[in-house]
Amino acid sequence: MTNEWTTDGRPMSRIAQRFWGGVGQRILDSGALDGTQYKPGQSADEGARLSEYDRRWAYYQNDALYTRLHRAGLTPSDMPAHFNPIPAVVDFYLATALAGDAQVQAATDDGDGDATGAAVRLLWRGSNWPTLRRDLTVTAAVLGDVFVKVAERQPSPEEGPTAVYMQDIAPQHVRWWDVDERGYLTAIRIDTERLESVFTGEKRRHTLIEIWRKVWPDGEPGGVRFYEVLRADLLNEESLNAAVRVDTFDDLGYDFIPIVWERLDTPWRRQVTPIDRYNALAWQMTRLNRPLAVIRAGGEDKLGRPLPAPPGADDLQELYSEEGDGVMGVVRLPGRVSMEWSGNAIDFGAMTALMAEVKESVIDGLPEYRVATLRGVQVATETLQLLMNQAEARALALRDGLQRALVRAHLMAFTIAQVAGIQPDVFGENVIGWYDDGRAAHEFVDRPVFTKTAAAKATEFATLAPHATAEGAATVAGYDRGEIEALVNLSIAEFPEEAR
Repeated sequence: MTNEWTTDGRPMSRIAQRFWGGVGQRILDSGALDGTQYKPGQSADEGARLSEYDRRWAYYQNDALYTRLHRAGLTPSDMPAHFNPIPAVVDFYLATALAGDAQVQAATDDGDGDATGAAVRLLWRGSNWPTLRRDLTVTAAVLGDVFVKVAERQPSPEEGPTAVYMQDIAPQHVRWWDVDERGYLTAIRIDTERLESVFTGEKRRHTLIEIWRKVWPDGEPGGVRFYEVLRADLLNEESLNAAVRVDTFDDLGYDFIPIVWERLDTPWRRQVTPIDRYNALAWQMTRLNRPLAVIRAGGEDKLGRPLPAPPGADDLQELYSEEGDGVMGVVRLPGRVSMEWSGNAIDFGAMTALMAEVKESVIDGLPEYRVATLRGVQVATETLQLLMNQAEARALALRDGLQRALVRAHLMAFTIAQVAGIQPDVFGENVIGWYDDGRAAHEFVDRPVFTKTAAAKATEFATLAPHATAEGAATVAGYDRGEIEALVNLSIAEFPEEAR
């Protein structure tokens, strides 16, 4: 089990524990990045991908950012991070992408939306939906690659499966994967560090290797193979021993790999270079902004030659005393010796203007950051609407990708539940249909990214109500399904003609 505290006393979040794992924990403590370390059997492409993941994660964590990047050889200087908008950008997606009251509806006229919705809600409950949607959003917004796996919950080997659920696979645990022209997985390998065998219960440190293939190179039927590897130098597939478990698709009862991969765009990654530039300028200006004093001797020796300046400040006696709300420092100099401040030849005004331009260019490229950090400033209505539209487009793009992946995972879960006979009153073919007949097809119900205030909804409803039905006016105004039902029932009670 991963420790919850780092060696310097800082607590790790649950997300950080998932991402870094056991080996990464030690690297976190030392201040380097896991992805820059070579792993046995690792290809150049995998090394570059893991290094990119770790770099992205460092920007999101924002904890000694440039210290870690510098130790990993990714930046020339170890400097403070004066400006890093990435955590705020990710928090914006957390508040908009999958947040809110998500609901599904049938995608075809043959489907039963209520039955499908009940099956999805049960699946979400078994998957701990609030935590799952947060982890998926963070992984998508930071790393760009998302893997959703569908699995069965089996309390003991003597019992059959009792539930089906979804889990997100941290992308750094995926060694490689292949997809077809549709983006559907045809092969994937997942490595997970474990302290206890999932098959025998034996407690030992090892790596669980899970490899899925539609067709094996040796001609064997497709399916999954599990390996438990004790030594790191055996992580190369050519050196793997016999699998501890092999399941073909015939054994499993379905013919697909129960893992969904989705790659999403992360616009903030294109702003990393100017962010680094801003922080480099800020660090440069901080180092240059130091007072410089000149000490002049002002005396002559007995031959009339100028005396050298007295020793530096290290040999002089400084006295600091409290003066009002500040502190005054006094240096006692020998007679006929003077000290004055050197003139500053650095144009800090020009540096400040350049930093402002760089920062503004970053914010212009991140409308979601600008919207997330609005603080009662005066913004023209048209300008504010433009910013909201741009930020909304970013949120919808991430939402669409995640919902697309989730719908595919839902359908896989339905099939697995039907094969295993899990809760047939909810997942049964006669209740929700099955994949091939299309009845189980569904989609997420559209919902706004930015929720209207109660006052705004009431005003819009009052404006529309004289010209539309109560249900239509409430829908356009942005009320949820329960509120609309209450409004419609109230309207029918007061105006029976509304029911016609």
